[in-house]
Amino acid sequence: MKNLFRYFLICSMFLLGATSCIRNRDYIYLQSPAEKAYWDTSPLKSKRLRQAQEKMRIQDSSVFVPNEVPEEYIVQSGDILKIDIRGFDEKVNQLFNLFLGQNMNVGGLAASGGDPYFMFGYVVTDSGTVDLPVMGRIRLGGLTMTQAQAAVQEELDRYFEKAYVRVALGGIRFSVLGQVRNPGKFTVMQNRLTILEAVAQAGELMPDADRRRVKLIRQYPNGSQILTLDLTDRHLLESPYYFIRPNDMLIVNPLRVRELGTGLTAQQSMGAVLTAISLLVNSILLYNTLRNL
Repeated sequence: MKNLFRYFLICSMFLLGATSCIRNRDYIYLQSPAEKAYWDTSPLKSKRLRQAQEKMRIQDSSVFVPNEVPEEYIVQSGDILKIDIRGFDEKVNQLFNLFLGQNMNVGGLAASGGDPYFMFGYVVTDSGTVDLPVMGRIRLGGLTMTQAQAAVQEELDRYFEKAYVRVALGGIRFSVLGQVRNPGKFTVMQNRLTILEAVAQAGELMPDADRRRVKLIRQYPNGSQILTLDLTDRHLLESPYYFIRPNDMLIVNPLRVRELGTGLTAQQSMGAVLTAISLLVNSILLYNTLRNL
């Protein structure tokens, strides 16, 4: 019986050490240093816990984090541009509005519920050019949005007087894969999108998602950059990667708790431990019974 109790004790300690659950601090986005200290403080230390709560309250009541100015986007092949041309001459407006209207009518059904700019925007070809009515082929790949607008304006001035152009991205396209509720490719019709908004588009992260190590793959004309971002750290707001760019891909990996096969909460983890201990004890009792026969 002593040996049985010893086996029981050793196995219990081993299983309790190997079993884990997801801590609250692993769930919470954009934590301040005071908030991290609060979640790291044991509930048994009431005095330190109250101090951490007070520091968190003071810090959060006056926090302001300025956004980092993101680098200007460079036009790449496959991008869809919205090129809007207007002029004082009504002929100019009629010409380009007619072309735009024809494309919208053709693409109305195909783009319904999908990406409207795919049908009536201007797609940048593999060679980095776009084909515009009257002006023909213009190279915009490798230019910033400001430079692309200047290039189209320069070409426009050759054909029309007092005509003006505005070049913008036809929405932001990005992908989210891994531990999210709705993985896939998304398009939003706005000029700016944060990484948290991108996660929300994918239906939020799963409970066992690793919010501290989210991979961001960012595309450039000459290759890709892979970054690791911590969504639980408030310093993310100061990062130039806080804003999603076209063609970005987010990959969310699972926590190790999934690999261990234990519960997401303490209750689930304890249930797994007790089940394992019960099986172990029953196996030992059966072994001793058979040995004594």
